[in-house]
Amino acid sequence: MLSDTARKLLMIMRHCSLHHGYVPTLEVLETKSGQTPEKIRAGLQELTENNYILWEFGKPLGVQLS
Repeated sequence: MLSDTARKLLMIMRHCSLHHGYVPTLEVLETKSGQTPEKIRAGLQELTENNYILWEFGKPLGVQLS
């Protein structure tokens, strides 16, 4: 089961990808989620570990939704 932060990030990324045609940057995720960069990185790591997204920690957020 995903944490609230991870679930919110996934919803934001899906919305941006489907409706706007881009993957959001860390700054966009901060603005839209209201979370700190540390919590966002932890949420992205959780999504990666659970195979929701493909992302290498330390790389730009060019994530690919699985």
